[in-house]
Amino acid sequence: MSQPRCPPLQVHIELPPSDQCRPVVEHLHKIGEIIWLGATRDGRFRLSVNTTAGDIETMWTNLKNVAVVREKEAENEEMEEEEEPVDDSSWHLVPLPSKVLHKWLSSQVLQNYVIIGKSQSLS
Repeated sequence: MSQPRCPPLQVHIELPPSDQCRPVVEHLHKIGEIIWLGATRDGRFRLSVNTTAGDIETMWTNLKNVAVVREKEAENEEMEEEEEPVDDSSWHLVPLPSKVLHKWLSSQVLQNYVIIGKSQSLS
């Protein structure tokens, strides 16, 4: 059995505890249909909603930028590609339906810390 081939991650951080994220997502879920997840390589994470009345966001700082262990084959391919320098403070954003994020966080009862990652778009 093999794992699906995934592109290299642009950013991967350890999320704040789910008991901190859950109330924020519950509140944002009532306000908008799309919640934007944002992360930077320097350890910032935010949840936000854009509405006609204004934008609402909550941000966490000083999160761990964890190392992701990859298979040797993927590492060799990555080393062959030339990478452009990336600003650690640049935001990487992902929109998610609020009901999906709300349901997922509600299921995170036993697991307090989760690592998320955002990959580059495939060309």
